[in-house]
Amino acid sequence: MPIATESKAWLAAFWDALLFGVIFGLTNVISYGFIVMTGRSLKPADYGTFSALLGLISLGGVFANSIQAGATQAVKTSTNTLKLNQVLGSTWKYAALGAATLIAVLFAFKQQLNANTSQIFIGGLCLFAMIISSAVLGYLAGTGKVRAQADLACYGAIARLAAGWILLTAGFGISGALGGYVINYFFIFLLAVLYKRSKDPHNHTKIASQTKNIKIEMSTLLIFMLTHATFTLDQFAIQFFNPSVSGDYAAAATIAKLTFFTAYPVIAIAYPRMLTETSRSARIKTLTLTAVVILISGTGLVTVLHVFPHAITKIFFGSQFETAADSTSMLALGVLFFSMSVLAMHAMIAWRCNPVHIPLAVLLGVGFLLHANRHQSISQFSENQMAIYFVQMLILWFSLGYCLYKDSDRLN
Repeated sequence: MPIATESKAWLAAFWDALLFGVIFGLTNVISYGFIVMTGRSLKPADYGTFSALLGLISLGGVFANSIQAGATQAVKTSTNTLKLNQVLGSTWKYAALGAATLIAVLFAFKQQLNANTSQIFIGGLCLFAMIISSAVLGYLAGTGKVRAQADLACYGAIARLAAGWILLTAGFGISGALGGYVINYFFIFLLAVLYKRSKDPHNHTKIASQTKNIKIEMSTLLIFMLTHATFTLDQFAIQFFNPSVSGDYAAAATIAKLTFFTAYPVIAIAYPRMLTETSRSARIKTLTLTAVVILISGTGLVTVLHVFPHAITKIFFGSQFETAADSTSMLALGVLFFSMSVLAMHAMIAWRCNPVHIPLAVLLGVGFLLHANRHQSISQFSENQMAIYFVQMLILWFSLGYCLYKDSDRLN
């Protein structure tokens, strides 16, 4: 390839990645704004219930993310051109299974969650829509439609904010907030189908009687679930062990998790590149660059939250959750550890490293026991979470380092 052509290709890729990052960042800001708006609209007890429900739905969303990653990987590495209907054809069963499982789990803990039946079924519908929309976004990422993937996610977040605000204003409470998410994901799915038809009128999305299945590897699904479980189950744990402070903890966690929302667009940009790299030096370069960006942005946020905890909490939630301010910086540091864990997890999946399911599963059990014994205050719960995030990061990065060391001869 001529130097000029190669330079032009790299420049185009750079601008696509930059634009993707900006749009993805805007999407996270809008999504984050919706959670803050919900916290301002609901009573503290209701916000605790909403956060616990959203935490369990988000864990189901990890299932959706693994399907998205699997779809991206399948399209990216397939020797034949996969159609959108083939991806969707193998997604419906996962969506139905995921929604049914979530509904069963929510009913099992209905009393502890302080949730009603309609909220539980809306949560199941939310996960169903999330899975099918994730599959479409994974397909777009795999076919190189970076702009389209980012645009659709942003449009969906705007729809969530608008619809959720209307429903909350109308007095639907927790159900209205969850309904905003349902509308978000169905809107993404509809726009994606229309977008694909406009680009390729012959690529109909009607599901054929027989379609090629997109295999979701069990090891990929498990490592996604086990890694992200620490990020979502804390809301359920505090609702289970100390519901009197669940609203305040939800507010502190909402502010702290801004650290991850700034890191995830960087990981989302790096992951497709990781899938195509075959040399050890290229892998280490991408991994190092991504980690440095995450650490710089995350450390900056943690520092700001440490210096101005009460002012920032008041900006987000007014005086409703003032007691949450003292724990935000500690939780944010833990979330920075978690962001690094997610980066390592994506690298392990992309480079097919040996799974570390057992240590991560043991960590979840130990973490739950830790919360069971130390939950008298938000500060104790926050300390627990930071320790769990830190140990999780050590497990994943040690495993990733061992994988790169073991494969050094083969890759070089």
